[in-house]
Formats: sequence, C-alpha cells, structure tokens
Amino acid sequence: VRIEKKLPNTLKIIVEERTPVAIWYEGSTPYLVDSKGNVINKISKQDIDPSLPQIIDSVRAENTVTPGDFIVHPQALERIITSRQVLPTKIGVTVQKITMPTGFALEFTVTTSEGWYVIFDRERSMQSQIETMQTMLQQEIGDKRPFLRYIDLRVKDVGYFR
Repeated sequence: VRIEKKLPNTLKIIVEERTPVAIWYEGSTPYLVDSKGNVINKISKQDIDPSLPQIIDSVRAENTVTPGDFIVHPQALERIITSRQVLPTKIGVTVQKITMPTGFALEFTVTTSEGWYVIFDRERSMQSQIETMQTMLQQEIGDKRPFLRYIDLRVKDVGYFR
C-alpha cells in the first residue's frame, strides 16, 4: 500500500497485490514469499500450493519471521525457480527438497528424486551450472550415478562430486 498526498485536498491510496512465488519454511512454519524476497504472510499447511517451490531455512529459529520481512535474496529465488523447472528436463530428476542456511547465503542445496543433492551457487548463471552438471553426469559419473551422494557446483566451471 502506498499513500500519495496531492494538495490541496486529495489523498491517493494505491494498493498492489503481491503474488507468491515460493514458500519459505522457518522451522515447520510455512510463509508465502513474493518475487522481491519479502514475506507476504504465514499460511497453514493445508493451504500450501504444491506448484510453488518450498524452501527450508536450515538456520533460523521458529517464529522470527513477520509479514513484510525481507527474507530471501531475489536472485536466489530466481535460481531456485529455474532449478525446479530445468532439472527434470535437462538432468532427469525432480526436486524433492530445497534448503538454504539463510535467505542471503551464496548457495542453496537441492535434494533430487534420486536421493543425491546438488549445491548451487546463487550468484552464477544456472545455465552454466546445469551444463557443468550435465557434463559431469555424462563424462565423469556415468554408471556410478546410483552411488552418487552429491554434486558441488560452487566453483566456476568446475564441479565436485562424491
């Protein structure tokens, strides 16, 4: 809501609806988050939209978030949304869980439907990170994929795996 005062006797009230792009978990409490990384409001678990990415804050204590709080960097949200859209088609896995140590961390972790996880760099292009992962899976990991535990993509143009 914005209020503009126009002299001599006009008051203009502007209301903009915020659209949720993700669900942020603080402990077991879910919150809707907009594209700017601000908390819209707390929601009940039965009101969760499964089409939205669900991000688990692995550090914060329960009940420290309030509506309007800036909770997660917009760049991280963009990368998380991209990972959910791209991993099924490019890598052949779906996203099971997304965790971040805080909303402003330089990394986020995606657990895949195959049980292994990927550590992404929030600041680097998702395209280059996905390409690095594709190359690793095809050339380095290959038939060892069932035994894969994680892929770490935080270093530019290099990936590590175990």
